[in-house]
Amino acid sequence: MRLLKMRKLKVAERFHELFAQTKYKEAAELAAESLQGILRTPDTVAKFQSVPVQAGQTPPLLQYFGTLLTRGKLNAFESLELSRLVVNQNKKNLLENWLAEDKLECSEELGDLVKTVDNDLALKIYIKARATPKVVAAFAERREFDKILIYSKQVGYTPDYLFLLQTILRTDPQRNLIREATAFLLDVLKPNLPKHAFLQTKVLEINLVTFPNVADAILANGIITELPDIKRVIVNTNAIEPQAHMALHDIDAAIESFKNVLVLKPNDAGIKKDLVAARKKVSVYLS
Repeated sequence: MRLLKMRKLKVAERFHELFAQTKYKEAAELAAESLQGILRTPDTVAKFQSVPVQAGQTPPLLQYFGTLLTRGKLNAFESLELSRLVVNQNKKNLLENWLAEDKLECSEELGDLVKTVDNDLALKIYIKARATPKVVAAFAERREFDKILIYSKQVGYTPDYLFLLQTILRTDPQRNLIREATAFLLDVLKPNLPKHAFLQTKVLEINLVTFPNVADAILANGIITELPDIKRVIVNTNAIEPQAHMALHDIDAAIESFKNVLVLKPNDAGIKKDLVAARKKVSVYLS
């Protein structure tokens, strides 16, 4: 153990000597071949990065990465830093080649970086890095909702559907994905589990604003189960059809929902009319 430490110390000293002598190529080769990769650290990258670039010469940092690539695969940090350089220089083709040759270690951070220039390539990186939430979000952005369940089942993952919905809303300000996302989420919500109550309500809220007819259908099919949430949603919209109130399984809750709206909108003749209709419907149920 002591001998190993001494060898590592000598390698580090030699590296600093070469660097001080501006022998960057030799220093890069030494770092690339260092025992157990002891010199392949963020500090070494920063050291090469700090060297001023001479006109007409290859930057020392690129010399370093080039040397590493000839000897094998970069680690996660090296892969990210080299890719940052390549992205800034708009040389995406280099990334594609290195990934095809398995020269880069994929990570979520690398996927995030590459996503700024190529969504398809970023998805490949996320999949390889097993950055599962990002893979699911990427499928959603691509409208490939069917692949979400297939992929999740393959990797044994339960998506955070609320986060997924928020991601869709953030990346789709024009709401072009709402119909497809709703259809997908309603399929997920079929078991009608209590843990999905908030997600159910969120789906309803979004559709009340964007596609009221879809919200009507959601209520009519009895998908929403949390009555307090239903009341809150209904009170905050005038887009919903009166039949949606009556779609609640509990007829008293339906009447209560109308009353809640009436308190906030006492002069709304339409609400009063709907309340009367609801009371008539109650008499039918009780007869």
